[in-house]
Amino acid sequence: MLLSHISFAAAIIALLLSSHLSVVKAASRMPLVFLSLSFAFLGLQTLCLSLFVAGLEITLTRYLMPVFALSIGPSLALFTIGSSKAKWRLSFIHIIHYLPAISVLILRNWGPFANLIDFMILLSLLSYGLFMAFQTFKGPVQFANLLRYRNAAWHWQAVCSIIILLSFFGEIFINLELKSGLALAESWSLFIITLLKVALLLFIIFSVMTRSSRFEWVYVFGQSRYGKTPSTLVASEYLDEIEGFTHLLDEKKIYLEENTNLEAIAARLGTTQRHLSEAINLTWGESFSKVMNRRRVAEAQRLLLAYPKMRVSEVVYQSGFRNKSAFNHEFHAFTSMSPTAFRELHLKS
Repeated sequence: MLLSHISFAAAIIALLLSSHLSVVKAASRMPLVFLSLSFAFLGLQTLCLSLFVAGLEITLTRYLMPVFALSIGPSLALFTIGSSKAKWRLSFIHIIHYLPAISVLILRNWGPFANLIDFMILLSLLSYGLFMAFQTFKGPVQFANLLRYRNAAWHWQAVCSIIILLSFFGEIFINLELKSGLALAESWSLFIITLLKVALLLFIIFSVMTRSSRFEWVYVFGQSRYGKTPSTLVASEYLDEIEGFTHLLDEKKIYLEENTNLEAIAARLGTTQRHLSEAINLTWGESFSKVMNRRRVAEAQRLLLAYPKMRVSEVVYQSGFRNKSAFNHEFHAFTSMSPTAFRELHLKS
């Protein structure tokens, strides 16, 4: 009975976590959907198992349990693949990952096929476990589009690898115990694996509830913190420049300072103009001056609405521009209207 209670608790925790992730708001929804599905499949598989151990098995649980087991690996893999890309869309090739689960759902009762299900589950867990482990060995660079969150994302990729490989070895030892004549409810392998899953799920729940930095990246990946989403992954050689430049933008607000040309910023970061320019173009898909002016216009928009009585000539210099002509040109380029028209339009609404 203890094993069935622990399994049931693990299932409930996983399903609650899945429900929470399904309603989290993020600019890039698809990776988050697959993370939610991963915990949903894990929870449902564990729930079926807890009913089986408690002697409450029904035909439906035996029918669906292998489907859930075959869906965990693909969901975790697609989550990490999607998280490593600045822009990611679901395509037909991604659905192919779920073909084994779909085939089991359709052909479950066909004799020759039914005998292969256990082997298919082991092969799926091993394949995705090795794939995830291989991706993990690439290091944080694959999540370079997440900038300061790349290490946290990489750690979670490692956690996903552990979950899949843990399930793989658990399946092997459980099958060996069953073949030796031991009842599933008496399986020490299942008991240990279930305890480890509970501990891992509780750790994740705690991280979510406390908005820990270990989990915060899930809420922000895919979102544009810079006015424009990075267009591609950043090569490892540019990580220091991008992190430094991002810090100067977000924390120091260098776009409001006077001496903000590319040469000065490159010297400040201890790199060359060319290297910094390449890093910015690769990450934002824009030139250094475009990134700076985009920030300045955003600041001008804030000032125009926050201080309705502030003269436009004051906004020019408060937002980092050096003359009104450049200010009007850039403001119109980004908003397709003049500063005065922008203020009137938004204050009326």
